Amino acid sequence: MFSAKEYRAKAAEYAERGRTAEAPNEILEYENLWRRYAEMADNREWVERNFKKTMHDDREADDTSEDAEDQRILRCLGALEPTGTSFAMAACPQHPTAVLPHPDQARD
Repeated sequence: MFSAKEYRAKAAEYAERGRTAEAPNEILEYENLWRRYAEMADNREWVERNFKKTMHDDREADDTSEDAEDQRILRCLGALEPTGTSFAMAACPQHPTAVLPHPDQARD
């Protein structure tokens, strides 16, 4: 994830490209990119200012790496099999009562 400063730098880059572009569709595309990156910078600054005011999931507080988050998402989507559990009984950790179907099961 980028910092607000990096988003602002990217927004400035697209703003400059928009000023130097000659084709109308390029100008519009760079303006859209500039707006998106400026909004992301604003959002990132808001999160940094208000982080302590937001709710956090305590279950994953000690494992905050991006790899762990990717693994959790893949488990929820059914792409990974949790260790020690058969795939047919693999449940999403966010929804423990949901059971994912086995990939070999026929679909109706």
